[in-house]
Amino acid sequence: MRDYLAAHHDASSPLLSGLLACLDKDWAEGIEQLGRWEPHHALAQAMKAQFQAEVLIKTGRPAEALAKLRAADQEGTFTGVAVSLAGVLLQHAVHSRTSNRLAAGQEAFAVAVRARNGRRIWHGDSAEAAVLAVQAAVLSGDLATAWKLTQPEPEGEAEPREAADRRMQEQTALVAAMTGRQQEAEQLLADMTNAFAQAHVRAVIAESSLADDTTTSEVKALWLRVWEAADSEGEQLTAAAGLAAAGADLPDLSHLRADFPDLVAEIELLARALRGSAGDELALLRANVTQSPMIVVKLAARYHRSGNVVMAAETLKDGADHWRDARLMALAAGLFHEAREYPLARECADAALRMAGAGWAGQGRMYALLVEAHWADGRLDRATDAATSLLALDALDPDARWALVKCYAVRALAEQAWQTLAEHGEPLDPRNRDEALLWVGLGASYSADPQFIGRALTLMKRWPEDEELLGRLLGALHWRVVEPAEPLPEQEAEQLREATASYLERFPDSTVFRAVSLGTPESPLENLAEELRRHYESTREVREKAAIGELPVGMLAMAAGRCYAETCMRRTAERPVVYAADLPSDPAETLAVQAARTGRVMLDTSAATTLALLEKGVSEQLIGYSQAVMTTDQLLADALQAKESIALRTDMTLAWDERSANPAVLTSTPKQLAELRSTAARLVEIMQSAPRVSRPELRSLPQMPSGRRGKAWLTALDYAKEHGHIVWCDDRVLRAVARSQDVPSFGTLALVDACLQSELMAPQENLVIKAELLRNYYVDIPFAADLYAAAAQADGWQAKAVAVALSRSGAWSNAQATAAFALDAASQIVSSLPHEASTWLSNAYAGLHRATVPSHRERNLQVLCWQILTQPWISVPSLPFVLAGLRAGREAVADTDAPLRAALTQYYGALIDQVDHVTAASTLMGLFALTDEEDKAIAARTVLTYGAR
Repeated sequence: MRDYLAAHHDASSPLLSGLLACLDKDWAEGIEQLGRWEPHHALAQAMKAQFQAEVLIKTGRPAEALAKLRAADQEGTFTGVAVSLAGVLLQHAVHSRTSNRLAAGQEAFAVAVRARNGRRIWHGDSAEAAVLAVQAAVLSGDLATAWKLTQPEPEGEAEPREAADRRMQEQTALVAAMTGRQQEAEQLLADMTNAFAQAHVRAVIAESSLADDTTTSEVKALWLRVWEAADSEGEQLTAAAGLAAAGADLPDLSHLRADFPDLVAEIELLARALRGSAGDELALLRANVTQSPMIVVKLAARYHRSGNVVMAAETLKDGADHWRDARLMALAAGLFHEAREYPLARECADAALRMAGAGWAGQGRMYALLVEAHWADGRLDRATDAATSLLALDALDPDARWALVKCYAVRALAEQAWQTLAEHGEPLDPRNRDEALLWVGLGASYSADPQFIGRALTLMKRWPEDEELLGRLLGALHWRVVEPAEPLPEQEAEQLREATASYLERFPDSTVFRAVSLGTPESPLENLAEELRRHYESTREVREKAAIGELPVGMLAMAAGRCYAETCMRRTAERPVVYAADLPSDPAETLAVQAARTGRVMLDTSAATTLALLEKGVSEQLIGYSQAVMTTDQLLADALQAKESIALRTDMTLAWDERSANPAVLTSTPKQLAELRSTAARLVEIMQSAPRVSRPELRSLPQMPSGRRGKAWLTALDYAKEHGHIVWCDDRVLRAVARSQDVPSFGTLALVDACLQSELMAPQENLVIKAELLRNYYVDIPFAADLYAAAAQADGWQAKAVAVALSRSGAWSNAQATAAFALDAASQIVSSLPHEASTWLSNAYAGLHRATVPSHRERNLQVLCWQILTQPWISVPSLPFVLAGLRAGREAVADTDAPLRAALTQYYGALIDQVDHVTAASTLMGLFALTDEEDKAIAARTVLTYGAR
């Protein structure tokens, strides 16, 4: 390039002269010539600022470089300038002491996010800016935000191409290690080529595993390897900080002290505080916490890593007050929010904004946090104000705009919501199903676009299998055409008719959008069959909603004409599982448990049923947690009636079988019937032992119809509302009803966790209780490998309730861990009961499918299929059962066999990498020797088409 410039050099061009001088490393001449260049348009002016900044950095003048770039970035038009500014800020942060480093990091974060959003609009290299944002978040100590930036939806906010970018992958590995996601970090580590990055990730992984089996000396040795792999001064400073935090002896830092005096001083201070500590490391950090903001951050990080998020937040808040540092206060706000301490999060966010003043780069994150915290507490007016301030900072930020739209929509300010959504002409594109519902619902009423219906129908294609979403979208579109401002074009009208017909054909029993055909029922086969059929049909909607946890159990009892207690105790087709756990957990439930310690509690039958499943000593301990636990006469009477009904029940029950359109006989084993009777007796015993109040009629729930019949299930809630008591209930839908009536409520799972946190219960006891509930089909209990393994082992690893739990999306928040458990469960039983292994895999496939957004579903399921195929217990005899399980899981969620075929192709490719094509083909077909013809055909197709891929 230099030769080209020299050959074509025009002395009258300051730009070319400046570039030539820079290539010759004549920085003074370069700065002078670039200063003489007078660009004639904004883009050239931005380029000049970037060139000048690079030269100023080379000459050790970062402050001047930042000033140039900030001036050029005032309008936020050119993302290249923003990326350069973020990069220089990060470099500058390395030179600074902690307080200045946090400030630079938070400014770099704000600038990088804005650049990322800008580049996304025109599909530019947003990954470059996103990587800088991750680095800035890590530098600022905000690991939760850093992880979100690396992950695609629904866990994070990265676009798929950003998350898959190799530059981002290195950052993802580091953040995974720093946040305790060891498995993810190690998987990414295998593909890394940078020696320093590899060593850094390994050291952080070991450091986060100190509570396990990694010794302190091993951590020190790994950080020493990071130092040895460091090439640049910045990398050496990172390694030195790691060595100091590990309590290791520091290497000679004299060559760094001249350029980085403040940072080296802080590292040496930290090293002195921790070096050679054989006792309580936290005590040493606490003793020196007023010496430096770095030690404040390190102490908070220690608390956070140990799981004490609130203590970490309080440490940062105290440090912020001591140092009057807005950046530390902002970090405290983020951790309080993570701990769901929303009032404290709001307090710290407001304090950070006051400390920093106008123009602070970190205010965007604080306003975003305030939106979420106010929203969580139901303070929607405050959330709206915060969202408005957030959007004012960056009009191109889609998160800010959607936050304000949702605030307006929830507050019934629909027109303002649409105006915000379409402020720049075209309405903002929805990114998920909830936003799609808002987009169509608002647009159906306010969009003036004559092509709106066509666009909405195109939008529906993103979620082709979402019955509820599609139904609600169609309903909104039909509402739009009732009184259109102008006639609907025939092409769009035909598209709407076709979409409606397709939906009604695919989802004929939809409770969201349905067509009712008038006509006479078919002639009954017999009187009993017709009676069963009518009852079945009349309760279909209630049963289906109760089965998926959308209606309280009491509504099902009313519809079925059964006792409330019997409905709580019996597993049936309409109540296959128990929806006791909130998903996600509700902060109000935690507050209710705390209040129950000194308050009066009304015991609902659903919670009493849970207690009846536990050992007597455990149930008494849980009852004794509260000052007083009461129930109603009506609930006891209902329980007694249920006990009598169950006692008279035979092992056969008549029901209507929809598939055969005939009555069916359902049978129970003697063991099942005996267990049901035992539970009923224990339930009555529990309710009889509790003090009772009479509630012959509902008084505090005026919206409910008058009369007593079938309303016993509401008496505890009704009494609690009138007298200011708390409801103990293991039906999460009824708890939601209670909260809607301003009645505090909690479930047994929350109570068990409160006992653990209060040290009233040992961790092992907590695990045993949850495992017992898990075995009794209590779903959406957060996944933990030891918990699920304990429950499965108690069931002899048969695919019963725990397998059903895996089919729920809530069990897959940590997909890698859940998949590993499912594979282990299948391996435990595949040799003795292979059909049980098949069921484990079926439920795992269905659960992962349900937990994954459509855009990532096929890839995730392919990974699962690949992991299954590469298990050491896969063999010729076991493979038919494995494939049967995958097929059943696929059918349960109406999926295609594309993930399995892709995994087979990957598997076959791996074989070819090891042997020749002929041997690989023979090996694969031999493995499929006992499978059915359909599966053999898939294997054969894999072999025959592999070369064409």
